[in-house]
Amino acid sequence: MTEKDAHYQYEFSRSDDKTSLIKNLVNGDEPQLRYRAAESLGELPQATDRSAKATSRVNQALLRAAKTDPNEGVRAAAIGAMLLRDSDAFESLIDDLSGHEYETTPTWVPVDSLTEWLTVEYPELRLVAVNALGRIGDERATGHVVGVIDDTDVRVRMAAIEALEEIDDPRSVPALRSRLLDSQQQVRKRATGALASVGTHRAFQALSQVADAGPREVKLDIIESLATVGTDSSLSIFVERLSDPSSKVRTAAVRSIMELLTDDDGELNRQTRQKVATEVRAAEPPEFITDLLRVVDEATNGDETADEDETTEELLRRNATWLVGALIDTESDTYTEASEHLIQSLDDPDPYTAKIAISALSRLEDDDLNKRLYETMRSEDLSLNGRKRAAVTIKNRVARQSEETTTSSEASTPASDQPERETGEHGDTS
Repeated sequence: MTEKDAHYQYEFSRSDDKTSLIKNLVNGDEPQLRYRAAESLGELPQATDRSAKATSRVNQALLRAAKTDPNEGVRAAAIGAMLLRDSDAFESLIDDLSGHEYETTPTWVPVDSLTEWLTVEYPELRLVAVNALGRIGDERATGHVVGVIDDTDVRVRMAAIEALEEIDDPRSVPALRSRLLDSQQQVRKRATGALASVGTHRAFQALSQVADAGPREVKLDIIESLATVGTDSSLSIFVERLSDPSSKVRTAAVRSIMELLTDDDGELNRQTRQKVATEVRAAEPPEFITDLLRVVDEATNGDETADEDETTEELLRRNATWLVGALIDTESDTYTEASEHLIQSLDDPDPYTAKIAISALSRLEDDDLNKRLYETMRSEDLSLNGRKRAAVTIKNRVARQSEETTTSSEASTPASDQPERETGEHGDTS
């Protein structure tokens, strides 16, 4: 670039002269001039665009340069400017290159041409190529996209993961697995989502293996990301982490399990609760009750007061109380903690939660429980409704114990001691 060109370019940039910048980008003889014009257009604040027409002119010029300029550096600068100015312009470029508006990819944008862009120096070009290949969804590109999944530019790595998810080729699982240990959290979480989207046994096996052996922060990323997926395979990974040595990981697993339950309602919720209880019971995580009640306590005593949050907390308490009732074991070290939660839940403002607690307490085989319930019934710490529910629970327990005693007595009485029943002449009893 001549000294004169450089001076003009500097003055155009300072004066926000879009018309001159666009002219230099489209018609400039020197690549450096076109490069600086593209950079300057990207650096101009949107406020200088006084009309939609002006914005369109800038975007069209950048789009043309990104697609047709013979210099890779200029094309990269134009793409970078679009990313800074207007995501819609960048999306338009991807649509053009992937043939999004056509039933099939245009012959002028073959997959092989896009894959060549993956090896160029400029990350902006690699980013465009990966996005376009993902949108095309051709499995022929899988190997090429896998080749940039460890790109030095985090944007390219993210785009590669998203592209592999779009292509949906099971062969991408090992590459996606490698990004579960990426240095960037956003990449790790995106890789988790992509593997869950692939959904094969091998994909979830990869998630399970890394969640088991990876660093704590990686385990947390996997658990938190899978909480939005809500599949049976996700639940299995959560349950596995309930016995993790890290309290943070266990707590995250409990929260994710409870989110699965909170997202469901009606019959689906009942089915999910049963499945959770079955898997947790089989896994026997020693700290589950303690971790669960801590999560409930943190949610209940939080600062959130919005109606939606109150509803979520209510569902959390309800599902947690059901799980405690389903998993409580009189021989467990956590029995006292679990039974105390059920007793306190008799005073829950949610009548359904209280009803669940009554049902669970009524079934427990604990001779000392009636005494604790009597004390609760007389406690001034509970509301009148809470004390009434304690009385109902005692009544249920006494009735059940009486029925069991009668049944046991009848079963142990010899048949000869049973009163004879008269029979009619046809052998029927009367």
